[in-house]
Amino acid sequence: MINKVDTRESVRIITSNRLITANGLGNLSLYARKLFLLAISQCRQSDKEFFEYQISASDFAELTKVRKDHICEMANKLTDELLQTVIVEQSTKKSDIFLKFTIFSKCSYDGSSLYFKLNPDMTDFLLHLRKNFSKPLLRDFMPMKSIFSMTIWHLMQREMQSLKPDPERPMYFRLALDELRTVTGTEEKFQRISQFKSKVLNKAIDEIKALELADITYTDVKKGHSVVAFDFTARFAGIDYYNLFFAPLPDTPQKDYIVKRTRLVKLRSEAKERPLTTDEKKEMDALELEVGQFNSFSRQLFEKNS
Repeated sequence: MINKVDTRESVRIITSNRLITANGLGNLSLYARKLFLLAISQCRQSDKEFFEYQISASDFAELTKVRKDHICEMANKLTDELLQTVIVEQSTKKSDIFLKFTIFSKCSYDGSSLYFKLNPDMTDFLLHLRKNFSKPLLRDFMPMKSIFSMTIWHLMQREMQSLKPDPERPMYFRLALDELRTVTGTEEKFQRISQFKSKVLNKAIDEIKALELADITYTDVKKGHSVVAFDFTARFAGIDYYNLFFAPLPDTPQKDYIVKRTRLVKLRSEAKERPLTTDEKKEMDALELEVGQFNSFSRQLFEKNS
């Protein structure tokens, strides 16, 4: 059976946290990574097996922001890359014990559509997950132009419980430098920490903010004179996520609060860029009063969903 790819904005990439940091994935190219995430986003926790999926070349081009006239050439390269990519799980107890397997069992292109199927050996990473898994939105990754942005954001989403920061409550987490190098495939590249920051970390953070996923800042964590990790602060950067997350919920005081607060945040941001109209000023003043009355609802909601 061949299923059509689900590309709705609510689709999530549900995967074991072990897969995010598995050796081998850090070497995937940008569009191969996008196709890989697209493939694993089709898995449902209730599935008993992997299915073959189909996506038209035009839909893939639109989703991944690639030129349509490049799809044919790209499809050949991407499928070769994904069929040859090997994931390595190293034993945490003995360095000479490992498990290796490829991620795709089948890829094809018929001139108008891409077809793909995940390797059945990936089951433990993607199906029947009960704990230690992440579920970021597929839509977060598809517009990204940097592989570093994709891999680092996936790692950050693991730490952020697959949520985004609340406008009034930043998120805090720490990531080890070794882990960041593993997911970005830079174990042997950009050895000076200044190079790693400018070429990898800062580049990813800039794109994450530009896409309004989060406003990320960080400080170094040192052991002696060497940087071994980073402490990150993630702040609110955009309202799209909240509109998507809360839209399906029934109308409640909490939902009303979120709708009004995200609108207020947008007006505050626009006020810094341009003079607000008279109507917008009145709206913002009214929202300032209403939002202030709902703080307790906000805390309860985000504590429940964090």
